[in-house]
Amino acid sequence: MIRKLIVGLGLTFLSLTLLLVLLLFPPRMTQPMIDPLRSLVLQRVMAQVSESLNGSVEIAQLQGSLLSNPSLRNIVVRDDKGSVLAEIDSLRLRYTLRDLFKGRLRVRIIEINRPQLVLVEGPDSQIGLIRALSPTVIKETKPASNGQGLALSVTIEQVQIKQGQVSMQLSSVPGMQTVEDIDLRLRAELDPQGLRFELQQLTAHAEPADVTVKAFHGGLSIDAGNIRFHDLLLQTQASHITLDGRLPGEGQIADLRLGMQPLDTAEIGRALSDKTIHGPLYANFDVVGPPQELDIRGQLQAGGGRLSLQAQLDILSVPQRYRAVLDIAALDLATVIERPALQSNLNMQLQIDGEGFSFADLASELQLDVQASHLGKIGIEPSAIHVHARSQR
Repeated sequence: MIRKLIVGLGLTFLSLTLLLVLLLFPPRMTQPMIDPLRSLVLQRVMAQVSESLNGSVEIAQLQGSLLSNPSLRNIVVRDDKGSVLAEIDSLRLRYTLRDLFKGRLRVRIIEINRPQLVLVEGPDSQIGLIRALSPTVIKETKPASNGQGLALSVTIEQVQIKQGQVSMQLSSVPGMQTVEDIDLRLRAELDPQGLRFELQQLTAHAEPADVTVKAFHGGLSIDAGNIRFHDLLLQTQASHITLDGRLPGEGQIADLRLGMQPLDTAEIGRALSDKTIHGPLYANFDVVGPPQELDIRGQLQAGGGRLSLQAQLDILSVPQRYRAVLDIAALDLATVIERPALQSNLNMQLQIDGEGFSFADLASELQLDVQASHLGKIGIEPSAIHVHARSQR
C-alpha cells in the first residue's frame, strides 16, 4: 500500500515537473497542445492581477520561453467601466537569468510594437490610465533596516518603442490631442549606487499643435543622490534646447549649462491653444559652485530686448540665503505675447538681497531702479523704489 502511494506521488511529481518544463520551454512539436494550456494559466494570472487594480489587464497570447525570450501579444488595459485605455500589438523581451545568483540581471531587449494610449482626465483631474493601473489597496512598505539600496544590478541594453500613438484630452495642453509616430530607443542601468539612463533617440509629432520632435537624446545619471545630465538635446522644427552638467548635491559642485538657441514660444502657444504666444527666445544660463555658494549667470533675448541675471544662492542655509541683480534693457513684451497692451520698452534694474522664500521666513531688501520706459500707452519716468520685507515672527 505504501509502495503504491510512493509510486503514485512520484508519478504525480514527474508529471507536474514535465508540465512545468513544457510550459517554460515548449518544443515546437508540442506547441499546439501546450499553447492553450499556457493561455489558460495566463488568463488566470491576469485575472488575479486585475483584481488588485482599478481596471483590468488582458493578454491574448504568450509565446516563447519565460526564462529567456517571452513574447506577449494583444495587450489591452481597460478601466473599471470597460473602456480601452491602452493597446499594445506585441511586447517582446530577451533576457538572461544565469547571473541572478551573482546579483545581476541583464535584459537584452524590450521591444514594444504599436502601443496606443489614451490619456483622459477624470472629474478628479486624475488621468484614467494611471488610475486604472493603480492598486486598489496601497500597502505601506517599510524601508530596509540596513540602509542599503537595490541589491540587484539591472542592465537594460535596449528599449524600443515602434509606431506609438497617444490620444490626449488634457486641460493643461488642449492643443495636443494626438501624439503619433512615436519612435524611441534607450538603455538603462540600475544598481545599488544609482541609475544611469541614456535616451538614444525619440521622435514624435503632435496634432493639432503641429509640433514635431525631430531629435531628443542624451543621458541622465543619479549616483549617491547626485544628478548629472549628459549632453541632452531637444530639437523641433524651430527650437534647439541643450542641457549638460551637474546639479548641486551632497559633495557635488554644480556645473550646469542650459541653452536655448532658440526656444520657439509659438510651439508652446500652439500646444496651449494660445495664438498670442509667439516669437523666439534665445537664452544661456550657467550654474556653478558648491551648494552653499552657487553662482547663477544668464542672459535671455527676445526681439531687441535683453534680460541679464547674476545671482548667488546658498541652498544649505536655513532659511536659504540669496542675492541677485536682474537687468532689463529695451524689453518689448509684445515680442513674446502678441497683445497691443503689452507693446513696451522696459528698462530697469532689480536688486534683491535676503533670505527665505516663504512668508514665515522672509527677510529681504529690494531695490528697483527704473529708467525711461513705457508699457502700452503708459509712460514710466525714471524712478527708484526701495522695499524691506520681513515676516512678523
